Amino acid sequence: MLAVACGSILILGAALGVSAIEASKAPNGPQITVPTGYKAVRDGYFTYAVPSSWSTNPAFTDQAGDVETSGSSGWAGQHISYLLHAPSASAAVPVAVDSFGQSSPASLTLTGGRLIDVKGASVAFEYQANRPNGFHAVLVHAWASRTDVELWLLVHAPQGQTKEILASLVG
Repeated sequence: MLAVACGSILILGAALGVSAIEASKAPNGPQITVPTGYKAVRDGYFTYAVPSSWSTNPAFTDQAGDVETSGSSGWAGQHISYLLHAPSASAAVPVAVDSFGQSSPASLTLTGGRLIDVKGASVAFEYQANRPNGFHAVLVHAWASRTDVELWLLVHAPQGQTKEILASLVG
């Protein structure tokens, strides 16, 4: 009887330990202060601000981690996925990111790839993103080692709004 009780206590202790470790990995993106006229978009891993007049666009939003928040002045498309190692500046852009703002995927040409600080990220890069039709945007690729989650954030908005969105993401 004593062996069964001790065994049960050991199993309970191990289960509580595993539960605590997993809870520490649960999504809890950083809290940010947003400027007047902006609202926070918080996916549980990363947080950034967008104009408060923007709303979630269901055409580019799904349960797989793709969210587009847009308004009359522009949009921000976010793709979340898992990556088991730190990305490099030459990482391939996911097809979902190529689809933002398009009726079908259109490849982005990236320039830059400079390292930046992003709240909650272990490594992050910022690129200038272009398409042949004159499309220009900013793309951020961030990765958090604690959760093995990567963020691709494509921002297509006037320069002032793009600057505010990126400033809210950057640490």
